[in-house]
Amino acid sequence: MRSFLAIHIGSLRFNLVSSTLGYMGYGAAQWAMLIVLARLATPEAVGQFSLAFAITAPVFLAFDMQLRRIVASDVTHRISPRAALSVRVSGCALATAAIMVVSAYLHYSSVQRDLNLAVALAKSCESISDLLYGYFQRVEKMHSIAFSLLLKGVGGLAGLWAVLWQTGSVVHATAAVACAWFLLLVSFDAPRVRKLLRQTAQPAEVAPAIASWRPLIRMAGPLGIAMVLNSLGQNIPRYVLEAGRGRAALGVYAAASYFFLVGARLTMATADAILPRLSKLANTDLDAFTRMLWKAVIPIVLLGIVLALLAIPLAQPLLVRLYGRAYAAGAAALVIVFLASSLHCIACIFQVALMALRQIYVQVGIVAAGTLSALLVSAALVSSLGGTGAAIGLAAGLGLQAVLSGVFTFAKLRSINEAPVAEPANTHLASLVDL
Repeated sequence: MRSFLAIHIGSLRFNLVSSTLGYMGYGAAQWAMLIVLARLATPEAVGQFSLAFAITAPVFLAFDMQLRRIVASDVTHRISPRAALSVRVSGCALATAAIMVVSAYLHYSSVQRDLNLAVALAKSCESISDLLYGYFQRVEKMHSIAFSLLLKGVGGLAGLWAVLWQTGSVVHATAAVACAWFLLLVSFDAPRVRKLLRQTAQPAEVAPAIASWRPLIRMAGPLGIAMVLNSLGQNIPRYVLEAGRGRAALGVYAAASYFFLVGARLTMATADAILPRLSKLANTDLDAFTRMLWKAVIPIVLLGIVLALLAIPLAQPLLVRLYGRAYAAGAAALVIVFLASSLHCIACIFQVALMALRQIYVQVGIVAAGTLSALLVSAALVSSLGGTGAAIGLAAGLGLQAVLSGVFTFAKLRSINEAPVAEPANTHLASLVDL
């Protein structure tokens, strides 16, 4: 038994299964949170909750800068763990402050401001845990990350349900989620990472080296910009819908579009599992690289088509069953959301391939084009189609990203085949900056 585990733990298949279970379990718990809100609160409260996440997500992505992937690729331990943690904690503090400034500037109600703060605190805990996951990912222990995600999902859901049931306050319920995630961070994630660093002979540090912050931020900057634009592209339809149709319409759309977030979790799991393998194949076997790419993309295309076809007759009864009759109006949006989810998966797979091929900066332009497309389409259609127009805007932006990412990926593969260049396989991120 021990030899079986030694062979299979750390393999690509095991990591993919573990990562998928973790992300899907966490996504299911967050979906259950939305269902609890829909059942115990009003559509307007669901809209406020959705708006709070739409406001906080781009800000936190700006300050997160994908440090987890930087840490996960730091196989030579050149980045100080204390420095990385200090950058992440400082970023969370700055993100929270920025969110409160934006909330005051936009003259949100006191309830919305309090809710924005509660979500920001919850996301701060989530963000710090995410950085710690990078150390498990570096040694390919995706099952450790999956276990933490499952605990986080269950703890957050239990806290939200218990407090909302007792108080009826969405703000207090969200604060309970933040408390649950903080307890998990300090009692579970942090101790296990400290143990892992001792086991991997990571040198102990007394204080972070300030000089290491600059190259770390310089390396992560382009990736952070791309993630911010990607989040904006996914949330812009929500902003346009809230401005044009109100928060009740946003609540209905949010309930339907949560299926997209579940798909996004699966995409993240796949990307985390295949990135290291694609990075090696990019410099050793381009034919195997291309085969792995198509093996990831083709099933996603087929699954997206099947789900969209099934959603046509089932969308309305599914929404009524899950959320209530007030959400039946989101049936058309739900069908489009399934298509958008497939397009998002395809775009992410190609973007991971671009990262493996060391095409970092081009991703900023690709995501910017998709974000602009989402804005223009949403602005044109929301006034007449409401939530359906917002869903079409989401799909338009992600579709353009998928097409452009695929074009640039195969263009780079073609250029390498025509003029191959021998480069180290494990320095595609570290080569961006001289640490």
